[in-house]
Amino acid sequence: MSANYDKAIAAGQAAFQAKDYAAAQNAYEKALHIRASYPPLLKVYAEVCHNTGDAQAEWDALSRLLVIEPANQSAARDLARLTLKAGLKDTEGLVRRARDLATSKHADTGFLGRLKGLFGGAGADQRRADSAEEPGLTKDQAVILRRAENALSKGDSSGGHALLLQLLNEAPDHPKVLRVLVEARLSLNQFRPALQTANDLAQRGVDDIEFKALHILCAIQAAEFLEAKTLLDDLTEAERQSPQIMLQNCQLYVAQGDADAALALLDKVEDTADPAPAQAAAIRAELLAGRGDFEAALPWFEAWSARAPLSSGPFAKAGINRLLTKDTKLFEAAVKLTDSPEASPLARSGAFFAISRAYTAAKEYDTAFKCIETANALVDAVYDADEIDATTAAIKTAIAPAVLSNFDDPERGKGIVFICGLPRSGSTLATQILSAHPDAVSIGESQIFLNCLSLAEEAGYPNDFGKADDKLFADLGHYYLDNLPDYARGAKFVIDKELAKFQHLGLVKMMLPGARILHTRRNPMDVCYSVYCYNFLGWPAIYRQDTLAHFHAMHDDVMAHWSAVLPRAPHVVQYENVVADIEGETRRMLDAAGMPFHQDCLDFQKSTGSVATASSYQVRQKVYSSSIAAWKRHEEELAPLRHALEGYGTAL
Repeated sequence: MSANYDKAIAAGQAAFQAKDYAAAQNAYEKALHIRASYPPLLKVYAEVCHNTGDAQAEWDALSRLLVIEPANQSAARDLARLTLKAGLKDTEGLVRRARDLATSKHADTGFLGRLKGLFGGAGADQRRADSAEEPGLTKDQAVILRRAENALSKGDSSGGHALLLQLLNEAPDHPKVLRVLVEARLSLNQFRPALQTANDLAQRGVDDIEFKALHILCAIQAAEFLEAKTLLDDLTEAERQSPQIMLQNCQLYVAQGDADAALALLDKVEDTADPAPAQAAAIRAELLAGRGDFEAALPWFEAWSARAPLSSGPFAKAGINRLLTKDTKLFEAAVKLTDSPEASPLARSGAFFAISRAYTAAKEYDTAFKCIETANALVDAVYDADEIDATTAAIKTAIAPAVLSNFDDPERGKGIVFICGLPRSGSTLATQILSAHPDAVSIGESQIFLNCLSLAEEAGYPNDFGKADDKLFADLGHYYLDNLPDYARGAKFVIDKELAKFQHLGLVKMMLPGARILHTRRNPMDVCYSVYCYNFLGWPAIYRQDTLAHFHAMHDDVMAHWSAVLPRAPHVVQYENVVADIEGETRRMLDAAGMPFHQDCLDFQKSTGSVATASSYQVRQKVYSSSIAAWKRHEEELAPLRHALEGYGTAL
């Protein structure tokens, strides 16, 4: 979470209890600026605004709450009452919705029950939590554990994780607590901490087959492939033949670039598992789509949807690959999910993102943008601009030119090419161009550097980095090289497009001084609009126009710093220039990467390599210009984004 968020919540609660509603409103507004889509916060903020008489702010909060909780009849009734009284917009529609919710089959289920549990009266989830029992835990501890599980099941990974951390202070050794913590950390993309907790559980003797499969998955997600192989080798033959373990073996094959072995093992899973698992269909669908075999992938996306009807995964992945169009069964299922009271807000968000692409393909742009707005509003993201700014300032201070001048070993990291930048900035196109070279391989959006970053943070990076010595950076560099997947070992050039490293390029250069860095850029409005249309989990800035503008400005600021202080400035790859002059820009990219020119790089779309990215369909096509200035379809709706970017001094 965020310390500033916690401080604002505490101030709001104290002011509310003192009935100083104006101060409470101010405090909760600060919290909402960091976390805009958290239902309990929206509810209490609406109540505070009701007490201060700020009808518009109350209306805005209730409107957002009703988007997130469509079965919340209390919010609908309050919103209709407010609309009638204050003469705000859409009176007739809101009154009708309140009436319909009051008599619907969902009137006393779903989110309304949880909301009652949080603000007076026990909902169904809280009643179950309050009656929880768990061997080895007190009654109160069991209640916290059950609430954490409930939060995770509803897609509230941050909330569930926070409850588990609270519980760890009281029951640090309880295996069930630690096991749920592993699942929470995986859902938050905290792969190394998840693996560390799984290792702890294994040492405590937890050895059921479900846990062993989870343990292997943690190692794969953390890019600890040797550890994953060891865990597999330590299993009995019978265990290796279980569907749970075979699926994780498939994941390892995929991570190591052996798609054929993964597909063969998936056939065995389909033949032996009953019922056939959704994960098997998901892996196959994504493998086939990544290879460019979209026709073969479609029925597996449909199977994935049928096996996991409350998951947005099949719709999101099919939509990215242009397989979810308005005339497909997948589209009908996605629309159904957007209105499901049983689905989590995150699942509904993914479905809205997916159908927005279908509407865009049909040139129904207004409907598409409404879906995008709803999809973003449904994501409970925490983004603290002040903390981001403080971290960025600490990184810039810690890694100055005098520090960087000590790291000049041209051999350590030679042949590694890092591509960095914002999502949707042309990074996948650059990766495909370079990896089409016969001497190059791509490791995609690898976790390896993020593991190095975690190790650096354990050594005090960035705030207390003075104690770090040359050996640490050499060790981090060797850790990176030693953990490259098997298929990348021995390659003359390795392309790594994990984008978030743009904040840490100084660390990259100290670890691997011989590596080359390419920085992909795109028109600010185009890149921000494109990011706004996709659900990039792990990038909390992207779900609001104001935070997206701040993140873009921070990106420009830190990249200007690296361009000024690094011994070799990152080579800028401007997307619009690549579109206008593919051969010239390809030659310049190859030169910056230290790679000789090869004709295959100009015919990158013919590559047979697998692509696992939000741009996997696009990179199978020739370079096109239709995405340039696409934001202008929604110029009015994106005015807040434009004004925010201009406020940061961004040249548009």
